[in-house]
Amino acid sequence: MMINQGQGSMIVAVTAGIVVRGNKVLVVQRGPASRRALLWEFPGGKIEEGENPRQCLRRELQEELGVLVATGERFEIVYHRYEDMRILLLSYLCRLVRGEPQALHCHSVRWVTQQELKGLTMTEADIPLRNALCQSGGLPESSALMGLGHH
Repeated sequence: MMINQGQGSMIVAVTAGIVVRGNKVLVVQRGPASRRALLWEFPGGKIEEGENPRQCLRRELQEELGVLVATGERFEIVYHRYEDMRILLLSYLCRLVRGEPQALHCHSVRWVTQQELKGLTMTEADIPLRNALCQSGGLPESSALMGLGHH
């Protein structure tokens, strides 16, 4: 979804899923031919016309990773200006409902601890999400994610 800011300036609305399992969080590596090639990010993608952010996240994780997720609370909102675009990144806490993540439309998939997350080279827009996860004193508890029910 594009948000028109006048004078031809557009903001792209995108989502990111904070998928936690135990003491690890899911990250994906962008493909070698993509913009921001081989950088790590939280899985998600562009919101399409007529779609709400949670629907987008479920669709993107199904297409990109072959998994079904339940989406919960909004985690963080990030505005970032790249040289080629501006994005509004809406992140949500998620839990896996069905499937094991596979790199269907990304270069690699990895479950990482907070310490490992700190060492990854991530897209600039995802760095504030990583910082929020690492400063929180711990990843969201699995028990807190059990109540997620937006399928």
